[in-house]
Amino acid sequence: MFTDETRPSTVASPYLEMIPERVLMDEPVRIRVLGCTPHQRMTLTTQMTDDGGRQWTSCATFKADAEGNVDLAAHTPLEGSYTGCDPMGLFWSMAPASHPHRMDYFNKLRAYPMTFTLEIDARPITTAHLERTFLGPHVVRQPVRADGLVGTLFHPAGASHSPGILVLGGSEGGLPEALAALLASHGYATLALAYHGVESLPKTFVEIPLEYFATALEWMSRQEQIEPSKLALVGVSKGGELALLLGATFPAVKAVVGYAASGVVYQGRDMKHKRSSWSWQGKPVPFVPYYYTPGMALRSVWSVITRTPTPLLPMHTGYLSDQRLVEPASIAVERIQGPILLFAGQEDQIWPSATFAEMVTKRLGEHQHPYPDRHICYEHTGHLTFPIPNLPMPIILARMVGGTPLGNARAATDAWSHILLFLEEHLA
Repeated sequence: MFTDETRPSTVASPYLEMIPERVLMDEPVRIRVLGCTPHQRMTLTTQMTDDGGRQWTSCATFKADAEGNVDLAAHTPLEGSYTGCDPMGLFWSMAPASHPHRMDYFNKLRAYPMTFTLEIDARPITTAHLERTFLGPHVVRQPVRADGLVGTLFHPAGASHSPGILVLGGSEGGLPEALAALLASHGYATLALAYHGVESLPKTFVEIPLEYFATALEWMSRQEQIEPSKLALVGVSKGGELALLLGATFPAVKAVVGYAASGVVYQGRDMKHKRSSWSWQGKPVPFVPYYYTPGMALRSVWSVITRTPTPLLPMHTGYLSDQRLVEPASIAVERIQGPILLFAGQEDQIWPSATFAEMVTKRLGEHQHPYPDRHICYEHTGHLTFPIPNLPMPIILARMVGGTPLGNARAATDAWSHILLFLEEHLA
């Protein structure tokens, strides 16, 4: 519990209660204001600094109850950065002082301090502090550079033969350590794996060999911390496409989770030459090319100049009606030797993830896939590129990926509860 240390113990005055004081990013926090005058009006503000030194803030104004208290789990703000009764509203509704254009503004394995200030009549009364982190206190972080891999292994200290999860990020490249660390904090051994853009890996995202990921799965199966018969994949966006493709290619994979995953293989990120994202046994995997017209190129240039979202949805939907391209590029998800869980947003502006999830489900049904499968599609939700609950999304990024800040926040929280249940049911 945090209270104002300067508050005299003999004088009744308003104070803040935070339970607990240090939490994982996905854990709820109970926030209460106690000791106010009955029906008194007050404002709570929050501050947190991101990885680039940018400050994020939120606020909400409440009216105390008859006992002079406010509980964010039970009270609706009169006004502020969010509406409706939401115990974590002050967390996901934070807005930045300046607009970031990347999704990794909160992505470091460090504690993120938050400061809460209680104001009455525009005057600060007391403050409280909270720390949030992706990495649990008993999780070991181990860099991996064996067998040509660029990754990071996370596992519970002292544990052995835990279910293993290969975590795959999107086209932005790099190591998805935050997601892997948080999953490891729930008892799994996770490998955050980079596959382009860093260190010795390919600099251009084209024809990445699937053999690289086979090596990663084989490496995981040899680690004493990991149970080799319980290997799963969790992929986000382009990593979701990859997760489905790897599951369809390698029988060692026993479960697949995809956030905004594509059910077809798309062109790699080379606008000059139409090349596949992946290769297998020395040959490019069949792919759907980008639908890229001169007009779209001009809009992309204008987006860079004006710092506004780049239109990507037309680029991914232009050829989806052409079965001559889609059929050979469709992922043979029926070969996956385990259950599948997919999440999608109905307002995805990057690519039509809801349509892809339906394609995958339909194909599984047509081939009588013997394992459970489920796809969950969320309203007012865009491209689920960062699935950690209760992290804020600035308006400009919401415009880019689709949906609303509230819709994306609720989807991330709900999807997280489903993924933990899915992994426990099928791996633990």
